[in-house]
Amino acid sequence: MKGNNYSFKLPNLDVLEKEYFTKKMSTVDIAKKYGVTTGAVLNKFRRNKIKLRSLSESQSVIANHIILTPEFIDFINGLLLGDGSIVLTTNKKSCWYGHSDKNREYLIWLKKSFKSFGVKCSEIKPHTNNAWSIKTLSYRDFAELRNTWYPYGKKKIPEINITPITLFNWYIGDGSYDKKSKSEKVVICSEFDQAGKIVISNKLREMGIQNSVYKNCIYIKSESRIVFFQYITNHVFSIPECYKYKF
Repeated sequence: MKGNNYSFKLPNLDVLEKEYFTKKMSTVDIAKKYGVTTGAVLNKFRRNKIKLRSLSESQSVIANHIILTPEFIDFINGLLLGDGSIVLTTNKKSCWYGHSDKNREYLIWLKKSFKSFGVKCSEIKPHTNNAWSIKTLSYRDFAELRNTWYPYGKKKIPEINITPITLFNWYIGDGSYDKKSKSEKVVICSEFDQAGKIVISNKLREMGIQNSVYKNCIYIKSESRIVFFQYITNHVFSIPECYKYKF
């Protein structure tokens, strides 16, 4: 059946233009709405000499989008300071965020937290070495985060704000608290970007959290331990049950 045979089901051209250009509906979505083929929509536009979107513009319209609020950026920056990653899709236009952890319970917490920002995730799946993994849907706007964190294709700590939730998420992923040591040692370790860790260390000192950098770790000094924990828990998110031993 040719799409032209169904063009009578379509509304007036001004209605179609509003849905296509103002509401940013795709031709596929318009066709589904009126019960016609995509060809019927395309033919009506072409007969009336309506210029269609370019391929790049069309991909942007049908892509998933999310508003990168300052609160969300602070949240995901903390994850990216640790083992979190942002991966380009095959078309290199959108990206998804991926995370793995030994505790499935933590990924349930993470999925719920992402949902509070409007970010959708896939199901939690088994990963290697008795771990679990999760990833978000692909979002066009995550490409901005990818460019910030992977300027030359390699992960590098960018200039970021240090906030309670940022440090909290980093500490959950890479931190430890040794209650048995004399100084009750608090450590945050990371295997990448030593220069970036030094920048963060200096920012912590400016905030009154005394620390030192040795090899791959930031050591929180004993006199700042209480201030550190008070600071990183000053937000609306709960501590995941499986990681309460770190606090």
